[in-house]
Amino acid sequence: MLLDLGIHDIDLVLSMVYSDEVKIIGRLLRGGNPVSTAWALLDIDETMYVLHASWDYEVRIRRMILTLRNRHYEVDLLNKSLIRDGSRHMIEGMDQLRQELTHALNVIRGIEEPVIDIINAIRTLAIVEGIISNKSVINLGELLS
Repeated sequence: MLLDLGIHDIDLVLSMVYSDEVKIIGRLLRGGNPVSTAWALLDIDETMYVLHASWDYEVRIRRMILTLRNRHYEVDLLNKSLIRDGSRHMIEGMDQLRQELTHALNVIRGIEEPVIDIINAIRTLAIVEGIISNKSVINLGELLS
């Protein structure tokens, strides 16, 4: 579940806030193998990020909130809206899951290059693994050296 749902959110956060060190302040995992619900509090370059990913609920929520010192963003991926500093904007385009699956097929067919390069994929997977294995600090800079 964390690989299925949480990896997309972690990748999105890493694209906005770059750091070689990620601190896992706390985590709560529920379920067996695989984990069905995960909460994690991460510190990425002094930006606090709360991850909640779950298969345990009937209600589907795909929302991300990012609060910086001088900006505030809320993205609702299911309803395709963005709130930036209090103003709501609608997001046009194809359904994200359909777009992701189409892109994956086109990469396999050799039509497109992957949107996420291997370096960023490894960084994102290292954070997921760190959450699952209860690490307190993940040094992303050392992964490929």
